Amino acid sequence: MTVWYYAVGQEREGPVSEDKIRDLITGGTITRDAYIWRDGMADWEIVGTHPEFSDAFVTPPPIAGVTPPPLPSRSQRTEPAQAPSEPVQPEPVSAPRLRAWPRFWARMFDLLLIAPLLSTGIVAASVLYAPHLYMMFVTYEFLWGFIITPLVGFVLAVLMALFGNTPGKAILGVRVPAPPQANRFLFYVKRELKVWFWAFALGMPVVFLITFAAQYWRLATGRPAVYDQRNPPVIANPGKLRFTLGIALVAILFTANAVWWRVQEKAEVDRTATQYWVNPVTGNTATIKKYWERLPDDPEIQNAFIFVARHLLMEGLFSHLELPAENVDPRLYAAFYAARLKNVTLTSDWEPVVINRVRGFRANGVSIKDANQLVEVTVVVDGRDAWRLVMFTEGGSNLQTSEREAFVHELFGTAR
Repeated sequence: MTVWYYAVGQEREGPVSEDKIRDLITGGTITRDAYIWRDGMADWEIVGTHPEFSDAFVTPPPIAGVTPPPLPSRSQRTEPAQAPSEPVQPEPVSAPRLRAWPRFWARMFDLLLIAPLLSTGIVAASVLYAPHLYMMFVTYEFLWGFIITPLVGFVLAVLMALFGNTPGKAILGVRVPAPPQANRFLFYVKRELKVWFWAFALGMPVVFLITFAAQYWRLATGRPAVYDQRNPPVIANPGKLRFTLGIALVAILFTANAVWWRVQEKAEVDRTATQYWVNPVTGNTATIKKYWERLPDDPEIQNAFIFVARHLLMEGLFSHLELPAENVDPRLYAAFYAARLKNVTLTSDWEPVVINRVRGFRANGVSIKDANQLVEVTVVVDGRDAWRLVMFTEGGSNLQTSEREAFVHELFGTAR
């Protein structure tokens, strides 16, 4: 059965059957200049000129056997008081305006609400279960904007398929009906992909302003947006109170997002800033990045200093031990220290290194508690001073590698 949609003023109604359309025409609800649409039509059409309903507006012929009454005589006719000086022109028929702003604010509400929640969830999950993925986000932050918007679109499609609405559309009174015979999930996913292309221009800066303006112009001139062609008409006609409430909520969400962006910008500045750390044993100073946080000392280990860089998923344990004699072989001490390492399994042999003109040895391993944690152990012996640095890293990105090398160099630089 063919289903139809019709427009009465600003309201879109349907779906209804063909017989229902004819009943509404007979009852006067649908007039000759009203608009109708069904699946397969490129755009809305005037019902009075549509071939399937034009006959509903034709005056039926006289019934056979019935004679119309005679015309009144000239004396009985009442002449009009004054004939119009000009013929009355019929009012032009205009297409029903598809209101654009309620749809815009509904979309903005959904983006400002779902994008931060989705970003937070993805980051938290990747830190726990996929450190490599998290470090990719940290390393290539500029790609995040291209990734998050289509993901938000997918979430919106799922919400539309499950509940028939999204938070923003529910507040602004916007409805996007799916064709009765279509798979709801696929319909809304395809529509969001089209929105991502035709409205957001795949997230390309400046270009998306042009595509947004083009879709607004189509709606303002009574045509559906490109991504809604051949679809049931979108209903967007909220009352003034509902419309004002929607804009106010968008403003609140925008302010909250602006505050969050400001916090992120400050964190980004902190990532390039530096700080000084004074080695309590030697009194020498190291220059390290500001994001390295100094944690409380471990009471079980004397002269042990713990540092953590949370956003890089890195931790360092720097410690000192005074040996009973000088000229201890660094390799022998490294083996001695390795036997006393807790929660670490070495997976490589000790390799010689020279740090700040002092000989030492380095080995790699993994954490016994967390298989995702890579461990690097460096041991340096200088006279009677033995210095050890154990670095824990999750992710193994190039960014972490370069920062670890700089951190190791600075800390061992305070040893003499």
